[in-house]
Amino acid sequence: MNQEMSTSNGIKGLAHASAYHAQDKFKVNRICDAFLDALKGRLNTNLQNVVTAHVCKSPPDVDAGLSLVAKLRGEFNASSFTFLN
Repeated sequence: MNQEMSTSNGIKGLAHASAYHAQDKFKVNRICDAFLDALKGRLNTNLQNVVTAHVCKSPPDVDAGLSLVAKLRGEFNASSFTFLN
């Protein structure tokens, strides 16, 4: 795709495409943050959506997604241990 733009529009076309790509990243991150904000109180029914929102950011926030899963897994293990005793 970049080659097509460079042959038809020259270097300006590549710079223009790069600017759009940067804007798209910003939009994606804003949308992901909005989802995270809206779903932060509903982790028990939206865990997959929350983790997906973390890893769909650009660059992906894998650490935050995995930390959330680890935290919830720890809480689940602690509550099941309490239940068994």
